[in-house]
Amino acid sequence: MAHPYTTRARVEALIGAATVLALCDRAGDGTEDTGVFDGAIERAANAVDASLRQYYTVPFATVGTCDGTVSDLCDYYTAHLLFSEDDPESRYARFWLKKFEDAIAKLLGASEIMGKAKGNA
Repeated sequence: MAHPYTTRARVEALIGAATVLALCDRAGDGTEDTGVFDGAIERAANAVDASLRQYYTVPFATVGTCDGTVSDLCDYYTAHLLFSEDDPESRYARFWLKKFEDAIAKLLGASEIMGKAKGNA
């Protein structure tokens, strides 16, 4: 994992520890399958970077030092990935993807406004 922007505690606070465990238990034996959660946060971090690299230098600093917005984006996309594993069109998978997309749009809209303000100064 090169640059995860979130932690297990953040994702568990967002969707619940029991839900994280259930979504990471691919074998259905009551225990989390190795690598499922870590793989999801790594893929989510890559999605954040891919979405923002045109506007920012990525990767950002690691969790704990990066802006909370970046961690929020990673949280939302991690939740989307976990929920979409069984059913990409599930209500929860779509909900978290929309949260991610809306937050990206808001962030990029703010960066565009800031860029115009700096250009006019």
